[in-house]
Amino acid sequence: MNNIGIGIICFFDKKYFIETNKKIEKIISKNVHCYILTDKSSWFLGFHGYNEYLHLIDYHRDIKSYHDKIILHKLILNNHNCSIVIDADMNINDYSFIDDLLSYEFNIGITYIDTLENQDRKSTRLNSSHA
Repeated sequence: MNNIGIGIICFFDKKYFIETNKKIEKIISKNVHCYILTDKSSWFLGFHGYNEYLHLIDYHRDIKSYHDKIILHKLILNNHNCSIVIDADMNINDYSFIDDLLSYEFNIGITYIDTLENQDRKSTRLNSSHA
């Protein structure tokens, strides 16, 4: 089983915070560590309080960039061997992808979800039948 951490960057609009909050609930309900890079960690603490699977990282910058995702990956990889970062505004209808990722046999190195079809299995979607 993979030791994964899932990260979300959440700034700006309240709708991102609401959507991220829904994602947090789904992720931590699967006992997967969820890392949130945000400038309003107190907002999430108000909903979740202390939870061993929720990691809030206070981050303040005037301009947000792709570099922020790299920071989040580095923080996650300090504690896990697999880091997944999703966007706060990403619409996720089916969270079974987390179960798939927990059992997926990744090649050594960096894998981007959109290049999984380049893996030995030639998958375009993760599913547990590959485990």
